[in-house]
This record gives sequence, structure tokens and C-alpha cells, in this order.
Amino acid sequence: MSSQPEKYSGIYREMAEFLSDVTIRKIWEHMGGLDVSFPKSLYSREYIYTYIRKHMDTKKPGEIARNVDLSERRVRQLIREFRKEE
Repeated sequence: MSSQPEKYSGIYREMAEFLSDVTIRKIWEHMGGLDVSFPKSLYSREYIYTYIRKHMDTKKPGEIARNVDLSERRVRQLIREFRKEE
């Protein structure tokens, strides 16, 4: 996406493959100098539980699992737990 990814160093060069120059600059301004790691889990537990509760009667467990990056088995377990609570 960047017009000149080669002008960036390190991780910024990698980001330039899919982010705009403006976005890279904002990340650098706000996060430059920090060590940042990205957890495997994108969504919070609260969001996942809310999402599953909202969609457990309208979507298949496999579809829910793909949308929240869980295994289908885990989604089925949570649905069983939520139904017991009702």
C-alpha cells in the first residue's frame, strides 16, 4: 500500500506492505520506542461470550467459531454452558 516500502526500517517496512504511509506514521508517533507484542487472541473473552450468546440460536457453531477464532468444539461447550444458565 505504501508507495515506497523500502524507505522504512524493520517492522515499519513490513507494515508498509499493507498499511498506508499515514497509518505507519501514526503508529510510529504513538508507539515508537515501545516493545509491543500482539496476543494470538484478537477478541476479549467478554466480546466472545456476548457474540456467542447473541448468535447461538441463529448461526451454526462452525460459523461462530470462524468468526471469533475459536474451535468449533469450544463454541459447542460454551453454548451448552449458556443453555444450562437459562
